[in-house]
Amino acid sequence: MSAVDDSVICRLEVSPVGLANVGNGAGPNQQNLFPARFILPNLGFGLEFSRALGSNLSSTGLIIPLGRDVLSRMIFIYSGVSGRITIAF
Repeated sequence: MSAVDDSVICRLEVSPVGLANVGNGAGPNQQNLFPARFILPNLGFGLEFSRALGSNLSSTGLIIPLGRDVLSRMIFIYSGVSGRITIAF
């Protein structure tokens, strides 16, 4: 599931639509779920979801790590040798 940094959710004043049980290095916990719409204007691509996980991502430097819910709607190829990413819809 894709996630959105909690600080972004707070600035946008989006209300949660549910809870999800998640596990990470700190152990199991519950995190809020929020409605989400991802738009990648340079690619002409947009997706609307019923939910995205709210997470404290401040230590990662990421705002919205894309999950399999997004990747399942495209072909995503990463070549570690060349560092090249190819995306097709």
